[in-house]
Amino acid sequence: MTESNAVAPPDPVRRLTIGLVTANVSVGVGATLWSAVLDAAERHDVNLICFPGGEVRTTERPPNSVYDLVDPELLDGLICWTSALELPADERRTNRWAERFARLPLVSLNGTIGAADPLVLDSYRGMCAVVEHLIEVHGRTRIAFIPGTAANPATAERLRAYADTLARRRLRLDRKLISTPADSRTGAGASAMHALLDARGLQPGRDFDAVVACSDLLAAEALRVLSGRGVVVPQDVAVAGFNDSPEARLTDPPLTSVSMPFDDLGDLAVETLLQRLGDIPVTDRPPPQSNLVIRRSCGCPGSLVAEPDAQLGGLDALPPLPREFLLSAFDQAIDGDSTAFLIEIDRLVRTWATTPDQLDSWAAAIGGLHGRGDPEVVRLIGQARLIVAEAAHRHLEAERWRTDQAARRLRELGNALSSAVDVAALEKVLDRHLPELGIPAWHLSLESRAAVSLAEVLPSGRRYSMVAEPLYVRDELLGFGLFEVGSRDGAVYRALGEQISHTLMEIRLFQDVLDARDSAEQANQAKSGLLASVGEVLREPVVGVLRQLATLRRSVAAMDAPPVELVNGLARIRADAEIQLRVIGNLLDLSRIEIDAVDLSPTLLDPGELLSEVFGQLLRADSVPARLPLIQADRDRLRQALIALRVSTDRLAGKVALTVDVLPPSLRIQLRVVCGYRLPPDSFGAGPEFALPIAQRLIALHDGSLRFEPGPDGGTFQVDLPLPTPSGRRGVTGPTSSLLSVGEAAEAPGIATRLGVDVRRLRTATDNEAIGDLTRPVAVALDLAGLRTEDWPLVRHLHDHPSLRRTPFLVYGRPDAGSRGLTELLAAARPAGATAPVVVADGSCGSRFVRIVEQVLPGHPVLTAADGTTALTSLGPDLPGLLILTKTLPDMSAFDVLDRLAHEGSPVPALVLSSGPITSRDVLRAEPHPRVVLIGEGILSEAELTDLLVRLLAPGHTAAQGSKARVRQAVAYLHQRFHHPISRRQVAEAAGMSEDYLSRVFHRELGLSPWLYLNRLRIQQAKERLRNTNDSVQLVARRVGFRDRAYFSRTFRKLTGISPQAFREGTPTASGG
Repeated sequence: MTESNAVAPPDPVRRLTIGLVTANVSVGVGATLWSAVLDAAERHDVNLICFPGGEVRTTERPPNSVYDLVDPELLDGLICWTSALELPADERRTNRWAERFARLPLVSLNGTIGAADPLVLDSYRGMCAVVEHLIEVHGRTRIAFIPGTAANPATAERLRAYADTLARRRLRLDRKLISTPADSRTGAGASAMHALLDARGLQPGRDFDAVVACSDLLAAEALRVLSGRGVVVPQDVAVAGFNDSPEARLTDPPLTSVSMPFDDLGDLAVETLLQRLGDIPVTDRPPPQSNLVIRRSCGCPGSLVAEPDAQLGGLDALPPLPREFLLSAFDQAIDGDSTAFLIEIDRLVRTWATTPDQLDSWAAAIGGLHGRGDPEVVRLIGQARLIVAEAAHRHLEAERWRTDQAARRLRELGNALSSAVDVAALEKVLDRHLPELGIPAWHLSLESRAAVSLAEVLPSGRRYSMVAEPLYVRDELLGFGLFEVGSRDGAVYRALGEQISHTLMEIRLFQDVLDARDSAEQANQAKSGLLASVGEVLREPVVGVLRQLATLRRSVAAMDAPPVELVNGLARIRADAEIQLRVIGNLLDLSRIEIDAVDLSPTLLDPGELLSEVFGQLLRADSVPARLPLIQADRDRLRQALIALRVSTDRLAGKVALTVDVLPPSLRIQLRVVCGYRLPPDSFGAGPEFALPIAQRLIALHDGSLRFEPGPDGGTFQVDLPLPTPSGRRGVTGPTSSLLSVGEAAEAPGIATRLGVDVRRLRTATDNEAIGDLTRPVAVALDLAGLRTEDWPLVRHLHDHPSLRRTPFLVYGRPDAGSRGLTELLAAARPAGATAPVVVADGSCGSRFVRIVEQVLPGHPVLTAADGTTALTSLGPDLPGLLILTKTLPDMSAFDVLDRLAHEGSPVPALVLSSGPITSRDVLRAEPHPRVVLIGEGILSEAELTDLLVRLLAPGHTAAQGSKARVRQAVAYLHQRFHHPISRRQVAEAAGMSEDYLSRVFHRELGLSPWLYLNRLRIQQAKERLRNTNDSVQLVARRVGFRDRAYFSRTFRKLTGISPQAFREGTPTASGG
């Protein structure tokens, strides 16, 4: 039992532990009975474990397995709601449960199981009462009947009551009006009504004028079907249910029903069991009685709108003490103290009415007072009923809020469980979230049912109530969950069981995948080991033959005149042995490829060097470009593939021609064989030593392809090798007609001409904005040797641009040794003197900052971004020279951007602009970043802003960090208090410095005095009020901190060039400050 995963010390005085076996604790009367048993167990200070395992039916289902937990070692006695289990007629299965439960003192409810005498609610009289009411009060004579499940003994009793009542009233029993017995699934009532209307062709209002169902759930579903067919309830057809469950109050109109006292039955069951156990004295308690509850679905007006004389009996529904208080207050109201009466009614309702039933009783009781006063008192009683109605509304809203909160917490639990990959992670999630659902303790048992022993995990030393939930998915039982009762909403525990069950199944499937992967890896390792050993066994004899041949050839070479036949024979043997050795090597390589045992170590390399090494004289200037872009490949494995291809083409009789071309997203190599006749399509597999299959598979491992195309005079072998991309995945060419070129890539025009596209040269960092107007280009070409220092920010931006992640890059130049990809290559090739970029993430005035930076900081390229993620992505591994950020970005705050960059290296200078108030929290967020300036947007003029940016980028700007933090505190104080009178002393105290020192450091940091900052802030706020409100100029002045209208007008004109009234009337605002 998890209570911070600790078990309490032993209980010196052992409490009794009783069990409740029921189909459910979440729906209809199941929840009512369970709640009553909970209250009774708590009142008698006994432990309770509830086993909700669903209906038993004819075949056993996984939920039923929870009943196997019932054991004398766990429980002292058992309450079984037998009728809810719907035990099958199969005596063998029924007897199995009877024998299991009979090992304990047993109280059976509404049905017989074993030899125990059941406690039975008299539903016969209740059904007679509702049928009598429909006949006598409403004159309904053709009454349809929807029975419950055939396995429930109450169904037969209620059907008998229905038939007997019709007989007493001398009404004919029409079997066509009785639907087939329903089952326990949702929608059974609707199915029964559809059967009456469609299968039997009955017409509402003509063939039947009323419907009685064995439960409120069945009646509510039938009512919805009738309403959907246009039948008006109760005018055309009256409807009544049974059990008075919560669903009866939620239909429209509310259902007339029979209130079965399941709460009294639950209480009586606990007392009876404890009496049999000798824990409490035996008392003679009368059995609970059913009552007819009148609502509007039968045609009655309902208890709350009935005639006053009919409600006089409503006072009897109240307990004696509150009834006495009510009558006393009413007498005072008649004497003229009406206010005291309403106050007393409010107090009484809040004290004594905490449930919907109690609220209904109070409404009925107050309605019963109508006949005791004059019209003024009647009005007063109406006000009192409104107090009750308001209390009912509050209760409903509170219940809805609690339900929403529970649903939200269950959703959060479900989201957290979805990330659990093993049982330990699942248990951590439950430890964190179940207390929020009001569940103080829990335990999961994932063992087989024979090994489950709940007694070992139950708390000791205190009383508890538990719910044991089966954990299953479809027909597979996964275990059991034991939850201590906190919430009284039984649906919470079923939802927990379902969520945990699905998580356990996902964990099992995930573990199966891991096990399968591990098994496959072990098998591959075994195959690799076997291949290695087999390879050595096969190679060793051939290598021995070659070694002996070398010795023989040396001996023959020492002869004066060796026979020619001997020399030639030794040469043939040597050639055949070498071929055999290559065949063995190729076979082993082919086997390794098939089991993915060949590891590639790709790097960026110049394919021209490799082609020259393999093909030599086949390279001609007219068919192979002088320079080729870099490709990413494992040099040794690609060389092996190209050699295999060369060997295969050399063995075909004919002339071989080599051509190489750059066709993004690939580098294409073609070997054309001209032999004077058409080579057959199966020539791809021709050749000894398995050379071509080896070549094809090795090239495929490089994400490339090898194809053979037969021609009229031979055929062509075509190799496509992918060009590198920023993402590392195979490139995708774009739909545009552009090839981007950075720097002086001399090959770009020729490639663009062959592809039929235009070359777009990007020369400066400002061309970044043009990239956003393009869809994906066919390629990006750049020459490492021709790049200038100022080109590198642009190269970095192209590499990181989201729309170019799978665009092929044509990179010319000698690669850095060991560069495994494009990212590493560019990082290694970037010159040390490249200027760090300025990043602007400010949607409101980004272009303004771009213009300022280009004018005053020409060596710094500008990267613009719409949000924080784009800003970080555009930088890649580089740190910016300066950040200009809006405090609140669409996806994160400016401080989130700074936090992420703080892990990369030294502090970055940053200007953070706030369009709203600057708070103390903002100052705290800025504290870890010593080079941050925090300021209101629009406060500084363009000249002041330019000076500030130059100071931010100046060396040594990190000095006097303490004063920087104090300036930020002063700025926050001005933003928070601008609408109040502010003195120099107050600002200095808020910043923790003297008044003179504040003025100096504030001006040094921001380029203006605190008082000019304050006036500009106030005028900025005044503009907003003049633009968006109808407040007078004087009121606007006071709202932004000016106590004198004339001074406000002078300051406004000084800073904007116009008067406040002219600004309001639409005169353009002069820029300035």
